[in-house]
Amino acid sequence: MRYVGDLLTSVRERSHNQEYTIGSGTSSIEDVVEGVGNQQLIEFVNEGQTHIQSAIINAHPVEFVVSKEINVVANQEEYSIPDNVFVNNRLISVQYTSTGNAIDYYRLPPRPLRDRFTDITSHPSWYIRRSGKILLNPIPTIGVGKIRVEYYREADRLALRAGQISAITDNGTISALTIGTADDLPNLISNIGDKYLCICDKDGNVKEYNISYTSYDSGTGVFSGINHLRTNNAGITTDDFITVGKYTSTHSELPVNCERFLVSYGTVLALKLDSSSDWQDELAMLQVMKADIVDSFGDMDEDVKDFPVLDSEILF
Repeated sequence: MRYVGDLLTSVRERSHNQEYTIGSGTSSIEDVVEGVGNQQLIEFVNEGQTHIQSAIINAHPVEFVVSKEINVVANQEEYSIPDNVFVNNRLISVQYTSTGNAIDYYRLPPRPLRDRFTDITSHPSWYIRRSGKILLNPIPTIGVGKIRVEYYREADRLALRAGQISAITDNGTISALTIGTADDLPNLISNIGDKYLCICDKDGNVKEYNISYTSYDSGTGVFSGINHLRTNNAGITTDDFITVGKYTSTHSELPVNCERFLVSYGTVLALKLDSSSDWQDELAMLQVMKADIVDSFGDMDEDVKDFPVLDSEILF
C-alpha cells in the first residue's frame, strides 16, 4: 500500500480540501489556521482501517492471527497480555507448557473471576482475564514454563514520517537518537501526550516499536530520555524514518485491495466535516467496496479441498 501521506493527498482531492493553512504556533500538535489538517485526516483514515479490519475478522476469523510466547515465573500468577490485541479483547487461545518445549503445550480453558484460587500451586489448568492481564490458576510452581497466547493483532496505526534519522547510538540498547530538522514535525513530536516513537524504513516496515522519550529539541533534532532495549535485530540506518506514537507505521499492513476503502472512508468524514452533501454518494460507494473486500478474504488459496462424505456406506 502507498505511503499514508499519498493517501491523504487522495482524500484531499476527493473531498476538495487541497487548501489548508498551518500557523506558527508551537503549543499544539498541528496549528491549523484554516482548512482540515493532516492529523485530523489521518485520524479519519485510521478509523477506516479499524472498521475494515473488524469487518474482515468478523467474517473470516483466521485473518490477523498471531502468537506470542511469555516466559513463566515460578509462583507468579499474573501476566500481561500483548497491548496490540485488537480492541483489547480478542484472545483466541492460551496454552501452557511446563517444560518450555513446543511439543508440551496444552490448551488452558478460560474461567470467570469467581474461579480464582490463589492458595493452590501446581501446573495451571485454566486462566482468567482481568484488566489486560492473564491469571494462571493454579499458580505455576515451575519457572521454566511458557505461555503461548494466540490473538487478533491490531494493524499498526498510520502516521506521517516525523523525521529521518541522522544519527543513532545502538549497542543493543538505543540510548541516543537524532533526526534531521529540515523535514521534521516538531509540533507533533513535542506536544503529543503519548511520547513514544517507532522506526521504519521507506516502505513502512517497522524496525523498532515503542521507543519512549521525554523531550525533543527542534533546533538540533536530538531526543532526550531514550534508553530502549532493542527487541528487533533489523539494522537501523540513516535511511530510516520515525513515526510518533505506539505501534505506528507509514504504510498500512492491510492488503492493497483495502487502500481504496481507507481513502473513501477518509473522504466521507472529510465531506461531512465540511457539511457537504456529496458524502452520501461517497458512502454508497464505500459500502460496495466494503462488501467486495470482505468477500475477497473468503477463500485465500486454490488448493483442492476434501469433500464431505454424507453416506459412509458408499466407501465400502
